[in-house]
Amino acid sequence: MTVGDKSLRPEEARNLLTQVVFSRESPNEKPIILDVQQLGLRLRFEPKLQRLYLIDIYDISRLGLAFHGHVFGGYRSDTEAASLRQLYGILGVTHSGQRHPELSDDAYCLQYPGLLTAFRVPAGRGDLAFSGGIPLVLEDGSSPRMMRLVVHDIDYPRAPSRFLNTAARSVEVLIRDDKPAEILFRNFDDEVLVIGETTCQDVLSILGSPTRTHIKRSEPVSVMKRGNDDGEDYFLNYCDVGVDLLFDGRKHVLRKTILRTNLPCHSMFGEYSKCSFVIKFVDAPVRKTLQNSKPKKGASFEELLTGQASTPIGRSQDKVIASDDHWVLIANKLNLTNEKPMVLERAEQPFGSCHLFGVKHCVFEIDTRSGAICSLTVS
Repeated sequence: MTVGDKSLRPEEARNLLTQVVFSRESPNEKPIILDVQQLGLRLRFEPKLQRLYLIDIYDISRLGLAFHGHVFGGYRSDTEAASLRQLYGILGVTHSGQRHPELSDDAYCLQYPGLLTAFRVPAGRGDLAFSGGIPLVLEDGSSPRMMRLVVHDIDYPRAPSRFLNTAARSVEVLIRDDKPAEILFRNFDDEVLVIGETTCQDVLSILGSPTRTHIKRSEPVSVMKRGNDDGEDYFLNYCDVGVDLLFDGRKHVLRKTILRTNLPCHSMFGEYSKCSFVIKFVDAPVRKTLQNSKPKKGASFEELLTGQASTPIGRSQDKVIASDDHWVLIANKLNLTNEKPMVLERAEQPFGSCHLFGVKHCVFEIDTRSGAICSLTVS
């Protein structure tokens, strides 16, 4: 299935009116919808991974529609809109359709795998839909015209787990008290960035060229610049990964990492792809270790290799936080329920201020109304 526009010029494409519809209270639970009114279509995205799973074309006349090179409707078609007979000849036999009064009184729908089509059929011809026939021709000799076309993911939302598993968490953050924070990139051969150790050259070899670069005071700097005369810290922005990396201007080692969730109510929505991450706070194991002793009978493989026998007397449970978790859940896990936040206000933020909470090398930026994570800073 091919959907094309009217060959808009670049300046026209930039001026397209797009309405973003999302849940202010639950942005990570309910779909995000982009309504491109001038093209007559809505794009529906799964909220957690922000992946497109449904295209709803509600104004057929504004787009060109084709299947395997066969044009069957829209502005490129000889007819005003795609006809049922025309589509049936291209896509072939399917089950009889049924009426959907929630769309309109005369809406008659046919389904194909991954495709739902709605046509205008007068109510008097509804008996054909339920007796095994398909109304290819109306009483006046015309064929029903398409009024709506929906292209969708077959398994979603019927099997959302399959849809969500198509892309695992792209970034994993490991926080330990006795070591620098580590950031593991699953989509880049499991490469690890270590705060205070990884160099700028290492990052470029792992992640490639950044989307843009600038020094901390927001002055432009070239990524190929070999030196920084003033020793100022600088950012590498990887917008397609949803990550900003801050480097020391003199040592050129990683100082800070900012992971962005591309929350719809945030002032930077649309500038970055969503970074889907998991943070693991690892508590040091509490053990009573007998040094230089013979391993006990039934010792573990690790103990046999090290020549040490350990008698564990307990371990605190590691705390795992996901990018889609609500702040109430995060605060309970990290014992921050009584913590007072810092208030972050931006002049360009239309949805109000955000709260900042700091814990163990991390700073959470939280949307005050929904409790969702806007960004995570690891240093």
